[in-house]
Amino acid sequence: MYGSPSSRRALLGALCVALMGLSGCGGGGSDGGGAGSEAGFDVELVMRATTGAERSSYDFGENIVFELKITNRSGGAQTLSLPTNQIFDFAVLSQGSQPPRWRWSFNRTFTPTTTSLAFASHQTITYPYNWNGVLEDGTQITAGTYEVRGTLAYAQYANDWRTDDELATPIKTITIRN
Repeated sequence: MYGSPSSRRALLGALCVALMGLSGCGGGGSDGGGAGSEAGFDVELVMRATTGAERSSYDFGENIVFELKITNRSGGAQTLSLPTNQIFDFAVLSQGSQPPRWRWSFNRTFTPTTTSLAFASHQTITYPYNWNGVLEDGTQITAGTYEVRGTLAYAQYANDWRTDDELATPIKTITIRN
């Protein structure tokens, strides 16, 4: 009468996305992705050298390519609604500190109109950014260990860069060498 458990989960996920937007739906990689008809999204941060090699350690002055990958885990189409025309953000933080040393969104202006991202079944969309290591204060990042996070620009995402959210990546560590 009510359909299979997987169809009920897919319907529930679609309703959740439609009714609540990004604030309470999805999933930020808790199951490793590709979970058949499970509703939600995986959000992953990949860090690469400009050669394309995945790395977590870089030389001083070397560019770092951040990639935010969003994957629709479900077997059906899904749409994400964002509160502005900003789709993503990246942040570099000193270990254990709250305010970012650098944000992709710093000094950028975004229109407060809803943006919809449509995903086909199991589709992945990747947002890359080639960062030159220049911080918000205009200086070059120095040697040390830092933390990096990527996120979709859901409502209130920038209030606390350390809060776990299903639409943000886990924090990753990078090392900058002299």
